[in-house]
Amino acid sequence: CPTYAAAAMRLLDARPPSGYRREWTEHIALKAAVADAGTPLLVFRVWDDWLALGIGVMEEVGEARRIHTLPHRREGVLLGVVNDRGELLACVSVGRLLGLEKGVGTSAVPLPGKSSGRLLVVRHAGERYAFPVTEVRGVQHLVLPVEPPAFSPGDQVMGAAGRSRVEWRGRNVCCLDEVKLFAALSRSLA
Repeated sequence: CPTYAAAAMRLLDARPPSGYRREWTEHIALKAAVADAGTPLLVFRVWDDWLALGIGVMEEVGEARRIHTLPHRREGVLLGVVNDRGELLACVSVGRLLGLEKGVGTSAVPLPGKSSGRLLVVRHAGERYAFPVTEVRGVQHLVLPVEPPAFSPGDQVMGAAGRSRVEWRGRNVCCLDEVKLFAALSRSLA
């Protein structure tokens, strides 16, 4: 339409309002400062332990769904399968994979057939999994140490799939390494 085209040309040819450049410079600088404040990670709890995972592998944080068990697969990391919009996904226990089950009450344990907490759907290198978590605290910008931390041999989480441990709101959060986590999942399901 010629009327709208002429109006658009007048708008694009007009001088910007006073303070326009300053406002946008401040806006972009603020965004850069937030990006420098830390790495965006999804913080969640599995039983009593706080974990964090990069948002690049996150597909969905959803409501807990019924976990359908598989015959002859009662123990181990594989809990069963869940329906994710018509697609069956392997539902795994990250808690079992990382050795977090010790001393945990049965009421806090996500069991097949039960729905409690939330369900995370993750994807890495073409592999998709779902796993139940007790609680999700959302995306947090955590400052990770520059050097890889030394960890004790008894720290199973760090040994299995950890990248570092950070303090967040008075909690010790283990930041997971996506590559290590998915490699451990593949090994445990093979």
